[in-house]
Amino acid sequence: MSPIRSAARRSTAPVATLLGVFALLLSSAAPAASAPGPGNIDDGRSGSITIHKFAEPEGGGTAHNGQKLDPTTTAGLTPLQGVEFSITNLGLDLDTAEGWRAAEALRDDDILKVVDKVGRDSSLARTEAITGALGSVETNLPLGLYLVEEITSGSHRVVAPVDPFLVSLPTAVDDRWLYNVHAYPKNSVVTLGMSVQEDKAFGLGDVVTWEIDASIPRLPAERSFTGFSLSVAVDPRLSLTSKDEVVLSLVDGDEVPREAYELLHDPENGTLTIKPHPEALSYLREFQGHSVRLTVPTSVTSNTNGEGVIKNTATMTVNGNTVAPATASTSWGAVKVVTRAGGGGLAGAQYQVRRGSDNGEIITVAGQDTFTSDSNGEVIIPGLRAGGDYVLVETKAPQGYTAMSESRSVKVVAADVEQVKRAQSAHSNVITIDKEQVSGFVLPSTGSFGSLPFLLAGLLLVATALVVNRRRRRRLAQAV
Repeated sequence: MSPIRSAARRSTAPVATLLGVFALLLSSAAPAASAPGPGNIDDGRSGSITIHKFAEPEGGGTAHNGQKLDPTTTAGLTPLQGVEFSITNLGLDLDTAEGWRAAEALRDDDILKVVDKVGRDSSLARTEAITGALGSVETNLPLGLYLVEEITSGSHRVVAPVDPFLVSLPTAVDDRWLYNVHAYPKNSVVTLGMSVQEDKAFGLGDVVTWEIDASIPRLPAERSFTGFSLSVAVDPRLSLTSKDEVVLSLVDGDEVPREAYELLHDPENGTLTIKPHPEALSYLREFQGHSVRLTVPTSVTSNTNGEGVIKNTATMTVNGNTVAPATASTSWGAVKVVTRAGGGGLAGAQYQVRRGSDNGEIITVAGQDTFTSDSNGEVIIPGLRAGGDYVLVETKAPQGYTAMSESRSVKVVAADVEQVKRAQSAHSNVITIDKEQVSGFVLPSTGSFGSLPFLLAGLLLVATALVVNRRRRRRLAQAV
């Protein structure tokens, strides 16, 4: 599709509001045999069109007639770099009466028709121009009538592209011919950003809050707000906590009353959209240049795909023009704990994850706070927020095996459950616990020297008894 045709769809204003410089040129009828204005056009000269691109300022722009404005006039404006224009020579000879009559006919025609006609004529010469760091670009051109169209807005979030306009080289200004024409088309530019508040989220099930900041654009005086919306594509691994907790507010003011806008939630597609009620659209003009914030609390429900990175996307649409989206993400990691002894896995080991230290807060993950190793000695903790300060504490060792002597620090990086299940011990999120059997009790030794001391003691006792008994018999015999 031709970019000129695309620009035609965006344009809604009639040619009378678009031809600033050209209207001045044709404000009086041209003589049949010569060009209008003082003296004849110097057809041996060339001309130029310099485009100065700025964001729409507060209070609108300054009227101009094709001459370069004094720098003090544009000192407070924001230049827009990287905006691309197409400049098409309409092929009219302005050194003839017929050329001027054709130009005057275009002035009275709808600019949409002009753009459509130009888009279907591949023989016309086109020149592309892209604004530089100061928002300006100069293009040297032969004399003629030109259609200027904004093709792309570069990296800027533009919600009111400039309508196509006509420029003649030369242009009659102040009783002279102006061969170097300056144009100052402006865009209504918005800001759109998204951030995530996650400092209180540690395990699956915890709440992360998304904040979308968007500015209300400054529209040209002749335009009004016909539509305004903010949409968030909520990742399927997130669950909206409650529509009642979604809040729209002015960044520099109070919360916007709920009755002023409509909140639409499509769970199937995961989109959340707010837009003012039709009767509230007119109030947006009072807040041009201000910013609104949409606050969306969500709970993290799973970590099953996407390599642990959960991303939301916000878009903004004003008067049918959707700007480049803004994104933000939160990263989560599954953790695998492997308990083993002698190369084999041990079942029955129980662990908890705590914040910061052995005595820190116990973290609940998907409603579970204790994790037990299976027959392979493995346990999967499905999701901890990446980058948090965690320790792994053993609360019960497998029967017959020693308990961990101290907790293990856990450094979690983004990884989903499937990645961690396949991961080997070298992965940051895999923790291996090697166990030792509890030592057995000391039993008596078997063999010759093991019982010798006991045998000698027994013999000594027997010998002593025999001696005592013999002496007793002797005393008894002597007594008789």
